[in-house]
Amino acid sequence: MQVAVLGSGPVGRATAGVLAERGHAVRLVRPRGAVPERALPLRFQGALEASIVIPFVEGMDAIGDAEAVVLAIPATAYGDVLPALARLARPGTSIVFGGALSLAPLWLARRVAAGVPVIAWGTTLATASLLDGDAVRVGTIRARFDIAPLPPADPAAALVLCGALFGDRFDLAAGGVLASALSNVNPIAHAVQVMGNLSRIDRQEAWPLFGCFTESVAAICAALDAERMAIAAAFGVPVRSIETHYHLSYHVPLGPLAVMVAAMEARGLGPNGPTTLRHRYVEEDMPFGLAFLEALGRAADVATPALSGALTLLGAAVGQDLRAPNWLVGALGLDRADPAALSIQG
Repeated sequence: MQVAVLGSGPVGRATAGVLAERGHAVRLVRPRGAVPERALPLRFQGALEASIVIPFVEGMDAIGDAEAVVLAIPATAYGDVLPALARLARPGTSIVFGGALSLAPLWLARRVAAGVPVIAWGTTLATASLLDGDAVRVGTIRARFDIAPLPPADPAAALVLCGALFGDRFDLAAGGVLASALSNVNPIAHAVQVMGNLSRIDRQEAWPLFGCFTESVAAICAALDAERMAIAAAFGVPVRSIETHYHLSYHVPLGPLAVMVAAMEARGLGPNGPTTLRHRYVEEDMPFGLAFLEALGRAADVATPALSGALTLLGAAVGQDLRAPNWLVGALGLDRADPAALSIQG
């Protein structure tokens, strides 16, 4: 298939690498700018071992005649990219929204032309980081995760499409797009990883992300995850615990969270942590992840002291209100909707 991966960061590159390995004609699209197409040789290490030349293009027009567009962009780019994608996507093009935050696929599905299916993923296909030059370290390629086709997209057709692109690793989210959004555990994990290692970040140390995910960090993570699970229960949607997510993503035995993370570190599955607070773990995952969960908690009358506390403390660390950047909360009416309204999938 002709596939455009929108976003050229590490996850976008890993996603494109998997697509190319499976025989698809893939191009990496950087949304901003307009330069002539060029070939980008990429060397993959870790869960994907390959050297592949992939076309690299810039500008939203580069999605062109792609049969599928896979989004691998940060939430901080939603405001610029999603309106343009809504205008440019042609009938017959399927949009796969990888690792979506804040119900962004719902916003997009309400604005694309008829005949443009939108499919939300509860997480990304892979974890990845950039090494020197054009090398990409792929930490893991997830074995199984949930997807949620937005009405009027056909669920069976969505499973077939995602399977044709990436193989048999997908299940339909029983609670639709809301369950898919609530399944994304990255903001919770990233919040505690940052909070537990602020001094290391300030000193710009090289520190292992999973190696510094100690028992006390895991205890805070469990408190945040319990609130996520309570919000999901209030809306009547099933979601997996963070332990089950790590079991399926990193292929380690189920057990206490700290033990699972230690096993992930022992197998060399994690990258180093950030060395600055100007990082997607803070600038993306806090406004569009934790603040979104906090808003859902208010709508469902679920107390979120741990989530709210994490947002407030990390906001103090960076000197800004980490709730403010999330424009989707207001645009989708999440700041005033009740659980019945939020359960509507289209």
